[in-house]
Amino acid sequence: MAETVEILDSIMGSNKTNGIIKWMNDNPKNKYIYISPLLSEVDESSRLYGDDCNVEFNCPSVNTEDGVISKSDALLNLLKMGANISATHSLYLSMSNEHMKEIEKQSYVLIIDEEVGVIDSFDLYNSDDLSYLIKNKDVEIDKDDGMVCWVGDSLGENNKYKRFENLCNTKTIYTTKRFDNVMVTHLPIKLFTCAERVIIMTYLFKDSILDCFLRLKGIKVRPFLEVTTSKVDKSLLRDLITLVPPSKEVLKVRQTATGYSKQSQAECNIVANYIRGVARKYNATSYDVMYTFPKELVKPNRKNGKKIRPKSFIEYKTPRLSCDGSVLFDDDGNILYDNHSCWLYSGCRATNKYSFKWCLIHAFDVYPNVPVEAYLSDYGFAPSRNQVALSQISQWVWRSRIRKFEPIVLAISNKHMYDVFVEWLNDDNI
Repeated sequence: MAETVEILDSIMGSNKTNGIIKWMNDNPKNKYIYISPLLSEVDESSRLYGDDCNVEFNCPSVNTEDGVISKSDALLNLLKMGANISATHSLYLSMSNEHMKEIEKQSYVLIIDEEVGVIDSFDLYNSDDLSYLIKNKDVEIDKDDGMVCWVGDSLGENNKYKRFENLCNTKTIYTTKRFDNVMVTHLPIKLFTCAERVIIMTYLFKDSILDCFLRLKGIKVRPFLEVTTSKVDKSLLRDLITLVPPSKEVLKVRQTATGYSKQSQAECNIVANYIRGVARKYNATSYDVMYTFPKELVKPNRKNGKKIRPKSFIEYKTPRLSCDGSVLFDDDGNILYDNHSCWLYSGCRATNKYSFKWCLIHAFDVYPNVPVEAYLSDYGFAPSRNQVALSQISQWVWRSRIRKFEPIVLAISNKHMYDVFVEWLNDDNI
């Protein structure tokens, strides 16, 4: 079992993936599990299955003819075979004890591309529910890490707190010391200890959510030094990025997730107009534009119906391709197109599907999740707000054609995010 998590911390474009593939090629006796955020980065179309990678990977897939009815079953079968496996973050985070026992038994090396989200706010039950259960002596709070432990009698299946009891027994619910018993949930720490070695490839790891979480749980971290990455010239990036500062009008809109939830439709329209205005100023079409704000505002919100829809810059088209990469035509000889959203999730990482985008508008003031930040801070491991913000915006920008070192326009509509990014861009030591 791994006692230390190794971190390959290097800027985007520094050839982390190519470096780790070469390292795996040089160490063929290891058994590998390679984890990445998106299926397109681990399936048979990815670099792991290309000519540069000598490791024979297997991507878990459903095969009902063989009795494999879920990807979880497929993963377990591959683990029992001792096969090299490529899979997504979501499949990795859903692993059961049986999966983790097999990883330990087979002495796998676990490689994780980009940080995984192992901790989140928990609102299935509220603080009133927790207070009632404490008063009723059904639960107790572990003072060392805030774990909510079920200590009362087992409840019947129809009891409203039965699910709470079950979750407590899986050791997944924790509470803050402050803020009226705000709760979080996190996945088993064994996910990071069951393999023989655990290597995480990322950027700006120090004081991130995952860094704080691992240290809170007593997991040591150290640099992974067996791969040498290339240096990215920040001065080149500065020459390629045309920065557009926030306008006076858009600065009036609070652009945090909470702030957006309290804004009127008229204030949301200011953001939509800002996005449209930047695009038109630089003669960008919907095909060129990529923007971000909270997902809840992409479509009408159930509670208040608010949304942000910059007219003419909602969707873009790309030619529909066959499995061999050729363009598809209809019966009349016209090119078939697929519609895609101009919006891209602010925390998106790893993918290169947006590498043709050059007009970027970032309209989201990013902060750590409040309950998660409170929980980690209460137990002595506060994440850096600016580090979290910088990690997201730098990764989001890198989805565009800047990853090919081609010029982009970047408009940042919020002062906090603008200042964080400018400071990073001008600091050659980060």
